[in-house]
Amino acid sequence: MSQHAAELCTLLVDNIYGQLTSRVFSALLRLGRLPFSSIKQHTDLQSRQLQHALAVLIQQHLVLHFTRPDDDVTFYEADWEAAYSLIRCGKVRNLVDETVGPGGGEVVSNLLLLGHTRIADLLNSYLAVSTTSQKKGSHEEVATNSQREKKELPKGTNSLDRPRGSQKLTAEMKDLRINLRSLLDAGLVTSVRLEHFRSSADNYMEAEKLVKSQLFPMGLKGNKDQARLGDRVRSKLREWRDDVPERLSTNGTAHKVKLPANNANPTGVESDQKSNLESSHFPASDDEDEKELKTPLDEDLVVRVNQEKCQVAWRNKRLVQLVERKVGRTTSLVYEELLRRLSEQLPRCHDDLARPLGEDDEPVEGPSISSFELFKTLDPEIDLSSSVGTAPEIEIDKKNADHATKSRKRRRLNGNEAIAVGEVGSDEDEESDEGGDIPEVDPDSEDEDPDGDYDETVVIRKARIRDINTHLELLAEDSHHFVQHTVYTNHDRWTVNFPALVNHLKNLVIDNIISSRWDQTAARVIGILRDKGKLDERQIANAALAPQKHIRVLLAEMHEVGYLELQEVPRDNTRAPGRTFFLWYFDLDRCTRVILEDLYKCLARLLQRCGSERDGIKGLLEKSERTDVVGMEDKYLSQQEHQELKRWRDTEERLLVQVERLDDLVAILRDF
Repeated sequence: MSQHAAELCTLLVDNIYGQLTSRVFSALLRLGRLPFSSIKQHTDLQSRQLQHALAVLIQQHLVLHFTRPDDDVTFYEADWEAAYSLIRCGKVRNLVDETVGPGGGEVVSNLLLLGHTRIADLLNSYLAVSTTSQKKGSHEEVATNSQREKKELPKGTNSLDRPRGSQKLTAEMKDLRINLRSLLDAGLVTSVRLEHFRSSADNYMEAEKLVKSQLFPMGLKGNKDQARLGDRVRSKLREWRDDVPERLSTNGTAHKVKLPANNANPTGVESDQKSNLESSHFPASDDEDEKELKTPLDEDLVVRVNQEKCQVAWRNKRLVQLVERKVGRTTSLVYEELLRRLSEQLPRCHDDLARPLGEDDEPVEGPSISSFELFKTLDPEIDLSSSVGTAPEIEIDKKNADHATKSRKRRRLNGNEAIAVGEVGSDEDEESDEGGDIPEVDPDSEDEDPDGDYDETVVIRKARIRDINTHLELLAEDSHHFVQHTVYTNHDRWTVNFPALVNHLKNLVIDNIISSRWDQTAARVIGILRDKGKLDERQIANAALAPQKHIRVLLAEMHEVGYLELQEVPRDNTRAPGRTFFLWYFDLDRCTRVILEDLYKCLARLLQRCGSERDGIKGLLEKSERTDVVGMEDKYLSQQEHQELKRWRDTEERLLVQVERLDDLVAILRDF
């Protein structure tokens, strides 16, 4: 771990949880894995203080621990990636507000504050708060309500028959359960297992020991057993990471919820129901209430916020923004819905436990979707037809158009994945739809009803699917290939090559940084080396159409900061400089690491500056936060104090906006 990343994580822990926890966390970052006695020695803390700090850090998943079974010694290890995620708490809340609603955002805020908690404890805390606030309000208005009841109740009606606060509490708890169910279905909240508190190395060691004792009690023999052991260990690790424990229903019977291989649907709810729930921004409906009753929550389940799923949503958002800038607004809406549907099957951006591919293995295809499946959930209010222009028939080169169409059809018949998509509507989605009310049809066929008249619904549906195909073809034919067309069992489907698109986002970020630090010529040099590979100085100058002296200065400066690499290739054994080729090349991974270090350093400096500005008016901030001053600032604060508070808030806002922008770059370069 780098020095600047450790400094940044320590600042985040100190700002949120205090100096005691940051002291322990910093020691674990500097010294690595330590037992309790060593931590106590290096931090000079009492046992009680150290236990309290470790309890807070473990509760927030900032420290991982593992107890050796032979001597019962517990080792503690800092998780710096979890500490860095503290900077994204506000983004997580905004994401949940957009996906589930304000009620879900409030639940996620409490989960971020608690680290992890049992569902029953969370429900009880909400119930206690609601009951306390209701009692307070009822004591204040009890006399008024009594008089109103006597006047408003009709004859023969008892005041006890009127809806009471208990029914209001029941509705609030019902909404809370629906919000929790929505968060679980969306994958934004996940269950917690014991293995989540251990490091990846400890989990691998335990899984390997377990697999060896079960399958290889006599030891390993040959490479086949080694490969089999690796597959079984990865399978066990995926089970520990993704599996959901048994859910207990309200009647006391236990039922196991089967999970897909990628943990896309952790609660056993059908994908159509889940997609409809995720796309809804309205209060809970009767269907959601019915679903909540059919699949009750297991109140003994321990849950926490799923940061990996949030990263998937943020990646989709960046790709949609790129499409909107490059293609158009309407096409970006179609792309947004496609990414949302595909993300239901993607629990994380990277799967570290995926089986490594061999030389003869084919790459595993990602999730795909048909145009008809996209049509079922796309917002019908989006005008797709008028957003794509059509050329007049006299201006179309029919000869070249027919040749391109035949070439595309030939590639599709050969079973190859075509990037450029032709007339996909002719055999689009011919399979029947099992979950919909309307059977899937060919959008280009001329189906008529028995009376010989066109069915208006079918015609509108086919036109809509044809418009969706047009926008998907625009995305597929773009130079960045935002979608790819695949043929699966003689049916057309669409998929997204996320690694290639993420590399394009990285290159955009790097080009912007280089052009702002030097000039456009430097960014052009990086693009040339990215496309051509290793070149010497003269070749770069000729390709960049720039003087060789200027190119030499740029190459030296970018090599000094680590953005470019240099390779020496001697012509003979003398290795004289005059008899040596100096080849420049661009290494994306190396450049990404260098930029990440600069971003960590910049983020740490921004947080330090924010803390310094806060310490300068510490007394004024404490005064403004007093309970007797809040809401009555004009009475207790002078004009000068008002100006100081305004200046501080403006400064804090500017600093935090810069922190958010830099974190967006970190997400692109590291997490996506």
